[in-house]
Amino acid sequence: VFKVKPIGESAQRFLSVIYGPPGSGKTYGASTLDGKTLIINFDRGTSAIPKDANVDVYTPNDYTELIADINDIANSDYDNIVLDTVTVLQNMLIMDYTPPISQKDWGVIGGKINKVINRLDRISSSGKNVIIIAQEKILDEDNPQKMKSTVDLLPSVRSQLTPAARVIGRTHVKDDGTFAISLGSHPRRITKVSIYGVDTTDVNSFKELIDRIHKKDK
Repeated sequence: VFKVKPIGESAQRFLSVIYGPPGSGKTYGASTLDGKTLIINFDRGTSAIPKDANVDVYTPNDYTELIADINDIANSDYDNIVLDTVTVLQNMLIMDYTPPISQKDWGVIGGKINKVINRLDRISSSGKNVIIIAQEKILDEDNPQKMKSTVDLLPSVRSQLTPAARVIGRTHVKDDGTFAISLGSHPRRITKVSIYGVDTTDVNSFKELIDRIHKKDK
């Protein structure tokens, strides 16, 4: 007999992608979440996190070490799991190859990143908040008519990550110096909120964003 669950239960998974330029609050924002947070620290950028934050830092040496430990991460008591950043993890994998990199090897690199994303997606299905932080990539930078902001990942990885995430937001610094997250539809940046009725205006922190989503899920 196949197993089913009410839609209210199946809606609990929460995988988000946050990307943006350097210094726009990506890592700091992860420290503002309620509950206990684990940061998977490839970016080595945790100096932005307040020392009294309820955050633990795990710094794997490479992809292989992360994969070896990811079941323990899944079974841990953390409320929030943050990968910071998936772009740095991808760059570490690229550095294992000597240019020119073959199409086959690009496929291997993309496959490894997608394996991490799939595992984190399954962790989010257990009710944990999972946030994948990425660096920003500007497409068609020399053509203002086509210029677009997106996550700095291989196209094969972006195409897997985009449908998996419930939220894709871009961090930026407002004119008054405070952090903000852009979520509303925009022709020149990749954003997404796949939860009907969530207010996406004036989101100033990760905590505020997740609070709005969980309130809507109830």
